[in-house]
Amino acid sequence: MKKIVKTAIIMLFSTPLFAADFFSGEAGLMANFENQEKFKFDPTLCFDGFLSGQIALSNALSVRGEFSIRTSDLLEDGIMQEVDSIFRINELSATFTKSFGGFNHTLSAFKGCFESIGSGQFIQRHLGVKPYGSFLTNSFLGLNGIYAYDLYGTGGSYTITSKRLPLAMGLVISKTPEDQSPEDEICPLLNTDLRFAYYNSVLMIDALAGITAPLRTTNDSGEDVVLLIDTLYFHTGIDLHLLSPYSPVSFLFQAGVEYFPLKKTSKAVTFQNDSVYLLEETRLNSGTAKCYITVFHIPEELGNLKVSKIGKSVFIEEPLGANIRFFGEKLHTKNREYDAGLNVMAGLKGIHFSNINDLDLNKDLNIKIIPFTEIDVNNGRLTAALQVSITEFANNEDEGSALKLHLGYKKEL
Repeated sequence: MKKIVKTAIIMLFSTPLFAADFFSGEAGLMANFENQEKFKFDPTLCFDGFLSGQIALSNALSVRGEFSIRTSDLLEDGIMQEVDSIFRINELSATFTKSFGGFNHTLSAFKGCFESIGSGQFIQRHLGVKPYGSFLTNSFLGLNGIYAYDLYGTGGSYTITSKRLPLAMGLVISKTPEDQSPEDEICPLLNTDLRFAYYNSVLMIDALAGITAPLRTTNDSGEDVVLLIDTLYFHTGIDLHLLSPYSPVSFLFQAGVEYFPLKKTSKAVTFQNDSVYLLEETRLNSGTAKCYITVFHIPEELGNLKVSKIGKSVFIEEPLGANIRFFGEKLHTKNREYDAGLNVMAGLKGIHFSNINDLDLNKDLNIKIIPFTEIDVNNGRLTAALQVSITEFANNEDEGSALKLHLGYKKEL
């Protein structure tokens, strides 16, 4: 998509003309520099960005929206030239909240992504919990990032939140369009989900479970029918944090499963282990030094979005891998706070659960070291990270991306 890059970048960081108490949002932009050859200067420059905003039309009614953009290489034809880009509206939604009977009652209508499992949005909005997600899945594409289970489609939700207990429960009904359904299910999908969130001093949990029903209009003989529901799938997602973030050890666990057949016909999607999302992060905290150990399996294509999740975070480039992150407590210089540390990551190229027996470490293993820093700047957060692929440097071939530099900035509006 052309003629949109300059406009999007300006919008991402322009203070809205209507900024006031009724408006809130977040913007982010990241520049990704990559050298395509090890022993020759051949750089590319691409941008990822997003802008989200919420307008409170009254004390009870608000509307939200978000878009993201990913550009192609700006250096190929000259940095001031028009370039192809991927522009996506991630969310359009409206929410009405009313309090009575000792509970907050929330009704929402949405199109696009909405409070996906792993995004932290549901538990933050309804229970006020601070973000606790993994550094590895940090994305500058907003809701178009990596999450355990994507709530995507057109639908509505009802959430009830207790005023006495840190507890929220909800019902979500949505329809996934035909062009976003799995290849074996060329028809719209009806999703019905139950949602649950809770937290205390040692536990934070956001979980969802539900049923997907393909809405077919032809039977097995190819004859047209008004409506045929002969297949049911189970799906679930969980975002769990155990023990206090300030304790010597705590754990983050995220998982997502899609299209597990409960009632199966010849047209049903075959469940594969490769479609399971898993991320476990052990967090060690001595006070002055911290170490996060993460293992992950990220499906290359998740059903509800039919697009690859690999490459949508800053660091995860392989579907299966592990990472160790070393960093210290926040440092202070004058009026600024910053973090600094080092990631050591091992990823397996093209390896999933199904073909792990075919693993060839000499060919598939990719080892990277990633020094990084995050600095508070102008009420926002500046991120800088350098990816150095040890594997690519050890490779005798000239081609191969061994160095990548990421510079990004996020700010609440």
